[in-house]
Amino acid sequence: MQISIGISVNGARTSGSAPVNIVAPGISGTTTIDSVLTSTLGGWLNSPTSYAFQWNRNGSPIPSATTSSYTLVQADSASAITCVVTATNAFGSTPSTSNTLTTPTYAAAFTSTWLVTAGETITLPYEAAGTYSGTIDWGDSTTSVNSYDNRTHTYATAGTKTISITGVTTGFRFNNTGSRLNIRTITNWGTLRLGNGGNYLNGCSNLTLTTVVGTLDLTGTTNLNGMFWACSSLTTVNGINSWNTAAVTSIGQMFHSCTNFNQALSFNTGAVTNMSNMFQSCTAFNAALSFSSTASVTNMYAMFYNCTNFNQPLTFNTVSVTNMGYMFGQCAFNQNIGSWNVANVTDFEGFMANKTPATFSTTNLDAIYNGWVTVQSSRTISFGTAKYSAAGVAGRNYLTTTKLWTITDGGL
Repeated sequence: MQISIGISVNGARTSGSAPVNIVAPGISGTTTIDSVLTSTLGGWLNSPTSYAFQWNRNGSPIPSATTSSYTLVQADSASAITCVVTATNAFGSTPSTSNTLTTPTYAAAFTSTWLVTAGETITLPYEAAGTYSGTIDWGDSTTSVNSYDNRTHTYATAGTKTISITGVTTGFRFNNTGSRLNIRTITNWGTLRLGNGGNYLNGCSNLTLTTVVGTLDLTGTTNLNGMFWACSSLTTVNGINSWNTAAVTSIGQMFHSCTNFNQALSFNTGAVTNMSNMFQSCTAFNAALSFSSTASVTNMYAMFYNCTNFNQPLTFNTVSVTNMGYMFGQCAFNQNIGSWNVANVTDFEGFMANKTPATFSTTNLDAIYNGWVTVQSSRTISFGTAKYSAAGVAGRNYLTTTKLWTITDGGL
């Protein structure tokens, strides 16, 4: 229906009609996140003098999306996108809705929270050799292209800011520098890939990951050294046992000085060669460890050093280990490891140097003396003042006389 309206122009009455749509607007573009959609005007009768645009998501207006183009964001995941073009002339306005483009389900954004003061600048721990694309939403109504050059941002107001990053983020490494004290939570791992430099969250002492969702993508990461070093607020990492660690070769210092961490771990460690200092100074830690295989591990140096509460059974395959120095130094560990294969261990320095009769049983020391038969010659090992019993005499004599070991213990 065409409506004719009479209006007065300089005292003279004229007749005309509001715009009539004859060709609907058309929207086009790639429907991936951060892509730009554009809308045509469509076809109109009655000579419109202006046009207005309103983009809709699932039939509802998208705030501030009022130009002929629209950049898709995380909120548009799995949605129906349309654009309403309203044509106007002197006699009225008429809307027309475009075709519909349906977006796929987008990968979740990498999302974290940061505590800042007014005027403070934070720096995302991006690496010069990293790979970045997409958009950074800084949580203060501003956005930037996700890039190494755009990794810093200054906040006008104080508070907890939520940073959401879509697209590709490969390379995220604090290494105990930069804005490590500002980051408070990671709420979704999203599409983050760490890189391979190690020490990724090292020094993030205020970080908690109890409620993080998603699974960290370890594609391209074989080195988890120092991953959480000195994350002293860390208690658990939600979903960590779903990480695909099959290609990881080093988990040394992974939880070093995580003084509040205490979570059972189940990792695929088939490719791991280095576990040195993995839990050093994890003073609250006393949880079960289920590692698929430790047959390739060569270095267990100080793995549980200063774990003052750790006392869990360990069924490690130690056939390849060469270094057990300080492995249980200042550790509560009091378990039977007499079945361990220590044939290739050359360094036992400080192995259990601080043990006492109260912290390491005669039964467990006897098991070591009687079970460790195939060993390197002329090794030095200390069990502090822990005592053995008559049942361990023969095994101890074999180690000291036949294998020429120097053993420190508390005697019978």
